[in-house]
Formats: sequence, C-alpha cells, structure tokens
Amino acid sequence: MSDRLRFHWPLLILALTLVVVFYRLLLGEVFFWGLPTLQFYPWREYAFDLLRHGQLPLWNPYNGAGAPLFANYQSALLYPLNWPGYVLPLAWSMSVTA
Repeated sequence: MSDRLRFHWPLLILALTLVVVFYRLLLGEVFFWGLPTLQFYPWREYAFDLLRHGQLPLWNPYNGAGAPLFANYQSALLYPLNWPGYVLPLAWSMSVTA
C-alpha cells in the first residue's frame, strides 16, 4: 500500500462512518425523535413562532393554567445551539442539536 493511500485510509473510514450514522440527516429527514424531543418541540415551535411575529415569548398559555416560557430552561431559547431554529425549519435544527 502506498504512503498516500495509507494516509487517507483513516479519513475514508471516518467519512464513511459519518455518512452511515447521519444518513437520515443528510437526506433531509429528522435524525432523532426521542421522548425529550417530542416534549421540547411544541415549546420551541410556539416560542419561535412568537419571535418570528415580533412578540417576546414570556408566557405559555397552553401549559396547564399557564407557565413561563422564556424563563423555562427546557425551552432553551437563549442556548446558542438552538439559534438556528429561529431561521431554519425547527425539525432540522432540533435534529442537529439532539
């Protein structure tokens, strides 16, 4: 085996592994839909919709008799890895951060 091929072999294995693991994400499908994602998705969707319409999502009227939304750590609106959800489709952005 030449030195060049020996050097690129680990990179090829890494690339193939990433494609196998993330093929659904590469095809535009949702990668992870576990229980936490199903719980957080409606909160983030509601909050991001309010933000897109110019309103600050302070309160969630759909959670029982109402609950804080902006201050709720589970909605994680100020977490930098969730910021793509402001402009990208929420399902895609949540599959990246899950």
